[in-house]
Amino acid sequence: MEETGPDPDPGETTKAVFTLNYPRIHVPFEITLWVLLASFAKIGERLHVLHMVWVPELCLLISIGLIVGGIMHSMHEEPPAVLTSNAFFLYMLPPIVLDSGYFMPIWPFFENFATVLWFAVVGILWYSIGIGISLFAICQIEVFGVQDINLQENLLFASIISGCAYCMLFGVLFGFVAAFTTHFTGKVREIEPLMIFLYSYLAYLIAELFAISSIMA
Repeated sequence: MEETGPDPDPGETTKAVFTLNYPRIHVPFEITLWVLLASFAKIGERLHVLHMVWVPELCLLISIGLIVGGIMHSMHEEPPAVLTSNAFFLYMLPPIVLDSGYFMPIWPFFENFATVLWFAVVGILWYSIGIGISLFAICQIEVFGVQDINLQENLLFASIISGCAYCMLFGVLFGFVAAFTTHFTGKVREIEPLMIFLYSYLAYLIAELFAISSIMA
């Protein structure tokens, strides 16, 4: 016969020695793990083992994302709740864009500055017209039921999603402000990387505020 101990005192309270409060940290924890995975992929791409001349770095990161997503889908795992559109576009995408812009070779950029401006201005204009006309042609198909959208509305929508050239004004403005600010940080060099990141992030967020291309900014 199993013996039972005395009943606990109703007035006595017990506290757990070890607890897990994962809901408190799950948002920054899961975002950090995803960023860490991308960082490992970037390190591996720079190593001779994974360095492939004919495969761009972005394609490698996308491939790793597809592999991880395929594993999660095969195991019937739900995607992390923190990977929402806002979490991606407002927290995860800005460091990726900043990394690409900050480490861009500066001299080749200025040597091809005229070509860059040509694609940024004329190219975007051509891109907007092409998308607008294509969307207008699609709207004429009866099966979609959107024949009431005229050509002007399609061109306006195409100009929005194409990212107008004035989006770069935000980047230029904040670039000059960052350069002016760091002119006075000679004795506090440790905050210069923080200032560069904050000004870049502000340009990104203000572009999002005005619903224009934040990547261009």
